[in-house]
This record gives sequence, C-alpha cells and structure tokens, in this order.
Amino acid sequence: MKLRAKEELINFLDNSSKIRKRELISLNGIIQGKGREHEKMIACRSAILLSYAHWEGFVKEAAKAYISYVAFKAPFLDKVKANFQAIACKPYFMIAGKATNRIAPHIEIVRQFTDLITVNSVKTMIDIETAINTESNLGWDVFENICQTIGIDHNHWSINGQFINDLRDSRNSIAHGGLDRPDEKYSTEVIKFVLESIDQFKAQIENAALTDAYLR
Repeated sequence: MKLRAKEELINFLDNSSKIRKRELISLNGIIQGKGREHEKMIACRSAILLSYAHWEGFVKEAAKAYISYVAFKAPFLDKVKANFQAIACKPYFMIAGKATNRIAPHIEIVRQFTDLITVNSVKTMIDIETAINTESNLGWDVFENICQTIGIDHNHWSINGQFINDLRDSRNSIAHGGLDRPDEKYSTEVIKFVLESIDQFKAQIENAALTDAYLR
C-alpha cells in the first residue's frame, strides 16, 4: 500500500467505507423488511458478524493507510510526533527487552536508536504491515491502542467502550458456533453504530492528514 498524497488517502478511505456501508445498509433493509421470522433471525445473526467484520476491517485498513501516507510524506523521524517515532523504534525495543545481561545488545540498541533519530528516514523503518494489530478481537482496549498508535483522539470514543466490547463478544459467540438470537433492536443498533463509527474514524484520519497533525 503506497499512498503519496492527501487525495489518494481520502479516495482510498472513501472507497473502502462506501463498500462496507452499502452492504450493511442492505442488510438493515432485510432486517426491517417484511420477511418471515426465521429469515429475519438469520439476518440479525448475520448483522452481528458483518457489522463487526466491517468495523474491525475498516479500522485496521484505515489506520494502515494513514501510516503509509505519513511514512511517505514525513521521511525523517525527528520531524514526526512521538507515536510515529515509537512505531519505528518498537522492533529495537523488543530486542532490548529480550536481551540478556550482556551489555553488547543494549549498546547496539542505543546506537540504532540514535541513528534512527538523527539519520534514517521513517519510510525505510516503519513496517506498515505490522504497525497495526487488531489482535483478532477489536475490543475497546485494542481500539484505544490503535488510536494512540496513529495519534488521533480516542477520548470521545470511551462512552462507546462497553458497546464495542459487547459487539466483539457477540460476534465471537456466533462465529464460534453459539446459537445467540440477537433481536431486531440490537441488530439495527449495531449496524447504526458501525455506519456512524466508520464515518467518524474516517473523518478523524482525514483531518489528521489535512492538518499535518503527524508533524512535531
């Protein structure tokens, strides 16, 4: 994924969000339609699975797209904020954490960290594919961490923390064979939340890009 301009990032987010939202809107129409009860129950169960899939998928995809954009636009590590410096340096910290009592590995970490700040570029150091990890379960704590990773405000999302966790738990239960029977009210609430949240998360990333919020 290579996004080199604000327009490319915005277009990428637009296309991804439109595809995901279109499917959820269609599913919501089935739930609220005049189908038979067992068909609507299948639609309600499907709504939980697809809503979660599009929520997790968009968050991960959008965050990676933003990191790709920043990696290209701000090549020098000393020019970006601490969260992007942390992304680039994290592999070296992981090595240090596993080091023995021998001093040599720690000396190497200090040398590499100094070089990262003063010489090398973000583009050559950020592993875009591994920078964002939804850990297979996009609960509140994971979502909060992703927001902190890419440097966008997560505080206003906290009121939805329990709802995000409930959606994750409901999805996991159904996906692993549970016979959960979510009602129409909850299923439509989930779809509404994901539709609105995709737009909100998208807007935050677009605003961060447009205002160069990644720069120190």
